[in-house]
Amino acid sequence: MSSPDSTRHKRFTFDDYSLEEVPITERYGLYNLFLTLSASFGAIAVLFAGGVLGGGLNFVGATIAVLTGGTTVLAIIGALSGAIGAYSGLSTYVGWRFPFGRAGGKILGFALITITTGIGWFAVESWFFGVVMNEIFPHNPFFSVWAAALWGGALMILSTYIGYRALSFLSYFILPQHVWLVAVGLLLAISIHGGWGAVLTAVPKSHMTLTEAITDTVGLYIAGSLIAPPDITRFARRARDAVTAWVLHMYVFYPFLILGAVAIVLLTGSVIITEDMLKLGMGVGVLLIIVLGQWIINTVNLYSGSLSFTNAVPIRRDYSSVIIGIVGTLLAAYWGGYTQVPR
Repeated sequence: MSSPDSTRHKRFTFDDYSLEEVPITERYGLYNLFLTLSASFGAIAVLFAGGVLGGGLNFVGATIAVLTGGTTVLAIIGALSGAIGAYSGLSTYVGWRFPFGRAGGKILGFALITITTGIGWFAVESWFFGVVMNEIFPHNPFFSVWAAALWGGALMILSTYIGYRALSFLSYFILPQHVWLVAVGLLLAISIHGGWGAVLTAVPKSHMTLTEAITDTVGLYIAGSLIAPPDITRFARRARDAVTAWVLHMYVFYPFLILGAVAIVLLTGSVIITEDMLKLGMGVGVLLIIVLGQWIINTVNLYSGSLSFTNAVPIRRDYSSVIIGIVGTLLAAYWGGYTQVPR
């Protein structure tokens, strides 16, 4: 049994109980879980996915694809995964020790998460952050692709180092900001382009089948729904809070984001949602969505990667986040040095 002094010490470090059950005294309620899950998974990728749907389906078809297909499948998978995290209080990768053994859990977690999500996808998202920032500020060296990837990656490493407390804190700002900006963009598009009736009668520029649309919406979230929820829901006081938070996210916030983007794209014409929002005069809004949205989702990528790395290698989680974060950021900056953004 740990002494009171050791327990007090852990509360003021950033290891986040990476290899053990999160104590009940360190857990949070439904409201915090909903905000953190929704902000963490409400990435700019969801808005871009809405742009793709709006380019190939009318609004009614996109709504059917999102609500009856993608949302339902992902709600079930994520709820089950999140419940496991809340019941056990363990990260995904420590939990994998039960079905795969200690060595198997370490190897599987390192291969699937540390390398792919923690380093690879973290690098891709950091690079993408640099690309979009360069599109908005094309003539400023500070916003060149490689430079923006560097300082953007550094921001994400800092919040990942702090851990769940940083994710929770950021979500209180990022979730309302996303809701407000998408709502403003939607209202602007509707007011400029003929009202809500124009959304329902708008014809997409290309064709996408309903099956393809459902596949796309499921594929957008499927890996995250299987793997990432326990890393967050292990901080839930009760399993039902974790399940309720995830289901609310999938049936309230996720549809609002993706279908809001569908409507904006159908009205304005471009399948790239950031271009549409810039056309509507939302330059600052686009910047906020990119900076804050990419910041928190890539923090989640690196957070999961750091938990996986700590499960495989005997090192504290906060230290591991710096190690693999630096590797991913340098990769992003390297790719950024060779990236030419079309003008």
